[in-house]
Amino acid sequence: MPTKEKKKSTNNKSKKKEIPPKTKKQVAQKSNNQTKTKTSSNTNKNKQTTTSKIKTTSLSVPAKAKKLTLPKEESKYEDFDNAYLKEPEKKKRAKSKQVKQTTPQKTGASKKSIRNSMKQSTRKKEQPIKKKHKLKTKYRNILSIFFFLLFSTIFLFSTYKLFFFKKELNEIVEEKENIIEEFVEPPEVYEEIKEEKKIEDMKIDFAKLKQTNKDIVGWMVFNNKYINNPLVQTTNNEYYLNHSFKNKENSVGAIFMDYRNTSWEDKNVVLFGHHTPNNTMFGSLSDVFKKEFFDTENADIIYIFDTNHNLRKYQIFSYYVIESEEYYITTSFGSTKDYQQFLKTIKSRSYGNRGVNVTTNDKILTLSTCAGPHGTTRRRVIHAKLIK
Repeated sequence: MPTKEKKKSTNNKSKKKEIPPKTKKQVAQKSNNQTKTKTSSNTNKNKQTTTSKIKTTSLSVPAKAKKLTLPKEESKYEDFDNAYLKEPEKKKRAKSKQVKQTTPQKTGASKKSIRNSMKQSTRKKEQPIKKKHKLKTKYRNILSIFFFLLFSTIFLFSTYKLFFFKKELNEIVEEKENIIEEFVEPPEVYEEIKEEKKIEDMKIDFAKLKQTNKDIVGWMVFNNKYINNPLVQTTNNEYYLNHSFKNKENSVGAIFMDYRNTSWEDKNVVLFGHHTPNNTMFGSLSDVFKKEFFDTENADIIYIFDTNHNLRKYQIFSYYVIESEEYYITTSFGSTKDYQQFLKTIKSRSYGNRGVNVTTNDKILTLSTCAGPHGTTRRRVIHAKLIK
């Protein structure tokens, strides 16, 4: 009998051991329950840590931040996802969690704070652009001010120069009128020259002129009333470019003889003068280049009085415009061949054939002036032959 009882006990034990296998659903439920307990513990720990951080730091956090917790749906399936998801998906989830943690919603920030943070970020991006724009506007303003000052100074300087130049022209005209009234008889010659007899009847007091300026070498009359001036000569060709007959500093200057000329008997006597706008000095020489100039009688005759009261008449045979050079103002020649070649060259340059025969036995007069505004390198040249 005892044997049977033993057998029964053993059979009961075996029956107890033979428990049916658990289903997958049961396993999942158990894992879920375990995750719930873990998440609840984790949340409690997180709450404790957040409260401790808030206490340690004196930052003002909104009241809503204390109540917010992680979403329940994510915490339920977190362990299951970690167990069964693939690695790239795990990385994506981890990145999304990091982004969510950095967002101001989990820290309990309000919508206004989110907007302010977005505005601040955009402002930070816009700051370098604004700085560049400000620098550009600064440079533009500086350049505009610079050019304004430059052009204004140029304008003021040019107006001053024009005013000063007009003043000097008026001074020269007054000086010329005073000289004629004082040293020339009759003074009506200055007003109008129509007859050759009036020019021959002119009486110039060179003795008084020498007292005023010792550089006096003659007197010139040409182109009616326009050129009726004293002639001077010094040791260079620069002084009388900006000094008047009375040795006053003036940009209009005076009509002067080349310093290399020794007398009126040289082969080529050269006279210089400025091309002035009011036809003083050699300003009226541009009339020679007009077609109608030679229509009037004796218009091509230049009258020169030397200091010995001798009247010298020169007839124009060549006139042209050329770049500044030394050749046409040659005053002396080494041989007759050189002089012959010189006469041939200046005649070939003429704009018109005047029908005047010139040989090596003749003496000529050369008038030279500027052919344009101040600073030009072109020269207006007139050559005339001594006929009496």
